[in-house]
Amino acid sequence: MQLGDANGALEKFHRSLDVLRLMGSAELTPTIEQEAATTQALSSVVERRRGDDVAAEKGSTEALARIERVLSASSASAELKQKAARLKSWIEQQDPSINK
Repeated sequence: MQLGDANGALEKFHRSLDVLRLMGSAELTPTIEQEAATTQALSSVVERRRGDDVAAEKGSTEALARIERVLSASSASAELKQKAARLKSWIEQQDPSINK
């Protein structure tokens, strides 16, 4: 994948998220949810730069849902919850429509 290859980046992001969809929800630990939220957030940025606001908003919304699961997980460490909170703040700054 070349730097600036938005299509290649999105393909890799989508493949990694497809793997998570194949896993059962019981297998998705808070750490995996956090990594997936990060991937979805990055995918959302690429989609927005490509002009696909619908896909970008969907990715941001899904990332925020994953973050909420991390924040509410009793097994998530304080450090992981801090990372999740920072990612949530970053997503909300990138996509002001989320706060409507």
